[in-house]
Amino acid sequence: MSVDDARDLLAKYGYPSADVRITGIIEDVAVDTLDANHVLPNAGPLVVRGIWYPRHNL
Repeated sequence: MSVDDARDLLAKYGYPSADVRITGIIEDVAVDTLDANHVLPNAGPLVVRGIWYPRHNL
């Protein structure tokens, strides 16, 4: 997935909202670095393409 592809997915779900500005992008995030107590339990299936958190890929 490219950064432009990721931005297109975000736009599809209304991100960023009018009062939010994207200030940085982190590519190639390792799943094991995500918050195991909040992000991972509330994320969608990581094998499904889409926005995992907040869950928009179901």
